[in-house]
Amino acid sequence: MAQISANERAALDMIRMAEGTWHGGGQKGYGTMFGGGQFDWSKGHPDRVVRSGGYASAAAGAYQFMPDTWKGVTKQLGVSASDFSPEAQDRAALQLIRNRGVDPTKPMDTAMLAKLAPEWASLPTAAGKSYYNQPVKGQKELLSFYGQRLGAAPNPGNQAPAAAPAGGAAIAGVVGGGGGALAGIDFASLFGDSSSPVNRPVGSAAAAAVLQQQRQEINSTAPMLNSVRRQASTRMAGSPGRSFMQQLLELTQRPGAGQLLA
Repeated sequence: MAQISANERAALDMIRMAEGTWHGGGQKGYGTMFGGGQFDWSKGHPDRVVRSGGYASAAAGAYQFMPDTWKGVTKQLGVSASDFSPEAQDRAALQLIRNRGVDPTKPMDTAMLAKLAPEWASLPTAAGKSYYNQPVKGQKELLSFYGQRLGAAPNPGNQAPAAAPAGGAAIAGVVGGGGGALAGIDFASLFGDSSSPVNRPVGSAAAAAVLQQQRQEINSTAPMLNSVRRQASTRMAGSPGRSFMQQLLELTQRPGAGQLLA
């Protein structure tokens, strides 16, 4: 199976949360039947009707597949319906998402949720109701959870993080040896680079949830950064025509830069 992207994993986790099979993200959800009972997923879809809370359903697995839905999507994928493993369930759920005209590699929004409502009864329509008049999760709750999971999702393809902007390590080194509260901070975003994700307009509620934590971390460093900015500005007051960020980067390359905060 191809590597699942961060957006795809967040979408899958969100559906599990809505369907009541999240269970902290463990594999228990893959063996959960409608009503909360457990089954052995290694033996395939249980295909057994369960009555609970005034409803009757044969839905099973992390994404609560109905028997006919499971048979149909596995046929579409060209795989065996007897394989009900977690990997097979993930792959099938992603295909069901695509079948509804939603690209799971894109950030989730309310319009996408509405398209998925006919597939999963717990997801809301545009009106915020269940397509099947069953209990439903709210749009805000779902997108908030999606945003949290997007921030927790593994790096797609296990790729190494992108290199920091030139000079970023030097700046971090000037302030406390590059560790502590400044570790991992994008200095370009802090000093007015409008192309930074922190300064870009937020395109969806899910993106807002992801960026909120970043903003909080940046705000927590404000006193220290203001001290750096004041002192650096004083020392570079005679260098007009260049941005503060450019001047600060140049300053860190000079002999004795480590004494900036002295």
